[in-house]
Amino acid sequence: MRCYKMFFAFRHFVFFSTFLLLFLNQAAMAEKIGLVDGLWVMKKVEDRYEGDDVKEDMYLTLDRTGKRAGKPRHLDVRWLKKDYGKEDKLVINFIGPDYVAGATLLMEIKPYVDDNRWLYIPDNNLIAEIKARDQHTNFMGTDFTYYDLAEREPDEENHKLLKIEELNNRLCYVVETKPKENVDDGYSKKISWVDKERFTKMRIKYYNKAGRFVKQFDPAKWEKIDGIWTARQLVMEDFSREHKTTIDRKNIRYNQKIAAEYFLPYNIDCIQYKGGKFSLLPFDQRPTRVRAEKRKKSSRRRKYLPPQKKE
Repeated sequence: MRCYKMFFAFRHFVFFSTFLLLFLNQAAMAEKIGLVDGLWVMKKVEDRYEGDDVKEDMYLTLDRTGKRAGKPRHLDVRWLKKDYGKEDKLVINFIGPDYVAGATLLMEIKPYVDDNRWLYIPDNNLIAEIKARDQHTNFMGTDFTYYDLAEREPDEENHKLLKIEELNNRLCYVVETKPKENVDDGYSKKISWVDKERFTKMRIKYYNKAGRFVKQFDPAKWEKIDGIWTARQLVMEDFSREHKTTIDRKNIRYNQKIAAEYFLPYNIDCIQYKGGKFSLLPFDQRPTRVRAEKRKKSSRRRKYLPPQKKE
């Protein structure tokens, strides 16, 4: 009888201990998640130091996927970005092939307001302003929209921490991001995997307005450059278009003290890249712009800069 009672007591003890251990593990995980929230994670991403400026060479491969797969296209690009505190400025200059050579995008990325975007098209000697309503169109045939090229301020969106899990051997916060009311960012939600230690984005999944998963962004080949964790390869795949853009980043140089004149709208058509260096055309070699009033009839969707004043 005593042995029978001892057996039942032992069995109850084992059951209770197992239950308590599972409860404590769940509580510990809940505590880990409860210590932070989605907004905190995204603020840590925003606060991560990425250099005062950066200059790099990019080689883009544009592939059709699925049944439409064919010969890929290649683009050769030079990228300049400068940090002005809460505001960033970005220049993307196309080097080749010939049909895009000289095309240049200038972006002024500002918090809480629409970004300013200008696109220079050399064939037409045209500087077009990209309106906010056009920000969800794909940039130069890639799978990145103009909106994708810029980061929002963390408190401009709603964030929810879903869980903590491993991705590519890195422990990550998984954060769901949704636009705030009356804000159209082209997506119903985004889900980001954020490295728990480095606060780099390891993956982003994009969902369209109908809630369907349509795109995925995967940075890869991480390397520490000038003390900054940097992905040497960026892949954006659009499953709805059956198309993929792969960006291989070369010659990444941080803190180069890039001159502010490269980020002025009136210089967008004067940027040249020769011998591995950027420069601006001399004033006597700069293209003559046609006045905006004479160009307006060509398109209602474009706004043109007035002619540059001669000094």
